[in-house]
Amino acid sequence: MRSGADAFDRIRTHLKAKGGDALVDLIVGIAERDPALFRKLDSASTVATATGGDDKKIEARLRKLIDGATRTGNFVDFRAAQAWAAGVDEAISAFADLASTEHAAVALKLAEHTIDRIVKAIEHVDDSDGYCTELLERAGTIHLAAAITARPEPVALARNLYAREIASEYGSFVGAAEDYAGVLGDAGLNEYRRLATERWAKLPPKSSRTRNPQDTAVEYRQLCNILDYFAERDGDLEQRIALRTKDLSAPWNYIELAKFCIEHGREEEALRIAQDGLHRFDDSYSDDRLLVLVAGLLVKFGRQSEADALLQQAFTQAPGFRLYQHWRKLSGASARDGALSRGSKPNWPRKAAAAAATG
Repeated sequence: MRSGADAFDRIRTHLKAKGGDALVDLIVGIAERDPALFRKLDSASTVATATGGDDKKIEARLRKLIDGATRTGNFVDFRAAQAWAAGVDEAISAFADLASTEHAAVALKLAEHTIDRIVKAIEHVDDSDGYCTELLERAGTIHLAAAITARPEPVALARNLYAREIASEYGSFVGAAEDYAGVLGDAGLNEYRRLATERWAKLPPKSSRTRNPQDTAVEYRQLCNILDYFAERDGDLEQRIALRTKDLSAPWNYIELAKFCIEHGREEEALRIAQDGLHRFDDSYSDDRLLVLVAGLLVKFGRQSEADALLQQAFTQAPGFRLYQHWRKLSGASARDGALSRGSKPNWPRKAAAAAATG
């Protein structure tokens, strides 16, 4: 260990004895053979020269650096992904400190440009280790910091953030109204809400009869989340519930709505909603979560026999081990006896039959 320290001491002494030009030549020579060192020096030199100019020059130089770092060529495979991400991270570092300076408006634009470039690159990068997600988060953090410093015009900022949140495929700017509330102020928040409300009003309600409900599921959820933030700020529980009733095109939507009602002490309403969902999707028990939710609420309200009958009917139509477990938990021995009486059905899974036979 000591020999290594001695070597570094000797190297430092040697380098201090050299003149500045000799050190520059030495480092540049190493950078020519070391891509990682070259990227670091390129980023540092770009910042050092850019910050001495006006905003347009700074933005142009750093934008070029970002473009070079995020370029993917044909494809960045798993082996090259870490090095590619490191280069992008260094490019982000090049403008990160600007977010707290008089050049914060430049950092704001560069963060947006970086996010756009990363999103464009994602489909050309093997991101198995999640590098792109981390890079997007870092760029997003810098964007918020820059907005706090630069204080852009609130209404324009609201329109920009709203458009980005709605268009985002990878979660960038999700929850922007809340995150940027202090920068947006009343004017910006009102504009954000207006944009979401107008779009929401144009979307038709979705039900179990809706064809291809997944085609617009993302937009419904995005807008619902935005408007839910505002309704929560207003303390308007009725509005928060109403928002969740617009898309009831799948059993899971009923489950989410019912659970939301339970969380806010509206258990009777939760039961009514869950029963309605079960009625509308009674042609399939492939997803038994809604069924189990209804049965559990029935038991909570002292309606054990109804819960037992519901689970018995479901088990008769679609026997399954997990469904049997829920039935057994809620109804005890009567579930075992009821299941065994139907054990001769040819479509009853062996695992469920074995479980019932052993209690």
